[in-house]
Amino acid sequence: MHLEESLSASKKELKSALDRVQIAEEIYKANLETITQLECSSAGTQQEGPFSSELERVQRLCADFQEQCLWRSVENMELEAQLAASQVEAASWRDKHTEQVMQLEELEKQNRTLRTHKKMLVQEVKRLQPYSQVNLAALVQEAQEARMVQRSLQAKLDSHNAASDEEP
Repeated sequence: MHLEESLSASKKELKSALDRVQIAEEIYKANLETITQLECSSAGTQQEGPFSSELERVQRLCADFQEQCLWRSVENMELEAQLAASQVEAASWRDKHTEQVMQLEELEKQNRTLRTHKKMLVQEVKRLQPYSQVNLAALVQEAQEARMVQRSLQAKLDSHNAASDEEP
């Protein structure tokens, strides 16, 4: 669940970065149009002015335009870098998600196999249980007989030891 939330958040970040890049491009185009319009309107009003003042005005206009272009290109590069990083992160999350899905499927398969084995073992134990109870009863009987034989032999040994002690 956490993986899906992170993937969703990364997608939102990518969308936001893409929107910012598009907005920056629109602003850049609008600035370019404004500069062009200003150039055209001021060229019409200053046709009679000296060439040096016209040159200075064009140089200032070019400098302003270059400054704006540089600022926009830096901002666009930052947004593109952010977008690329977010895309890499999203791809990483997708890979992890795919890997975890595969692991989950494998674990579910193993779980089904183990449940099947468990059922078979329970059936086998139930099938063999009557035999084990018969064998257990026979073993208890044999143990009782062995204890009786041991007591008998111990009694004989004790009587033989007692007889040996009295003879000398």
